[in-house]
Amino acid sequence: MTETTARQPAGIPTGGQFAATTHAEPAVSLTSTAITPAEQRQLLDALFEKRQEIYRLQEQMDLMNVDAAIGSVRRHFPDAAKLHVTRSRHGWTGEPLDEFSPVSIRDKDGHDITPKDKHWFYRRDKDDDQIDPGVSVHLSRLGTGFFGYEHEGIGYDPETSTYVIDMDHQFSA
Repeated sequence: MTETTARQPAGIPTGGQFAATTHAEPAVSLTSTAITPAEQRQLLDALFEKRQEIYRLQEQMDLMNVDAAIGSVRRHFPDAAKLHVTRSRHGWTGEPLDEFSPVSIRDKDGHDITPKDKHWFYRRDKDDDQIDPGVSVHLSRLGTGFFGYEHEGIGYDPETSTYVIDMDHQFSA
C-alpha cells in the first residue's frame, strides 16, 4: 500500500512541510463517570475500614514476630530477661531503615549475656531444624511504628539508646 502525503512545494518558506488536508473527525466521545457525593462518601468509608483492618493485622503480625524473636533468644539463652533492639541503618549512608536489629541480651541482674560473636542473631545453627529463621529476621519484619505504640513489655533505655523488649512478656494473645 502506498500513501502519498501532501507536502508544500519546495522553494517556499514552508517548503517540504506537510500541507493541510481535510479529514473526518475521530469518532471518540467522552462520557462522564462522575460519582455522587453519597457514592464518594461510601467509597471513602470502605477505604477507611480496609486501612484500619490492615493496621490491626500489621499490629498482630508485629506482636507475633516479637514473640517469635523471644522464642529464638530463649532457645539459645534461657536466662535472658531483656532484649535490646535498635533501628537498623544503611551500611553506606547511615540512614535509618524501616527495620530493627537486635543489639544485646541482658539477664535479670542487668548483665550483658550476648556472646562475643553477635552474628548468632543473623544465622542459624548448623544443626538447626530450619523452623526458626532467627532473631534478626523476626525483628526486621516489625512495622516501622511498632515501638512508638507504647506496648506493655516494651521500654526504651536512654543510656544505650535502644528499645528494650521484656523477655517474660507474651505479646501476641
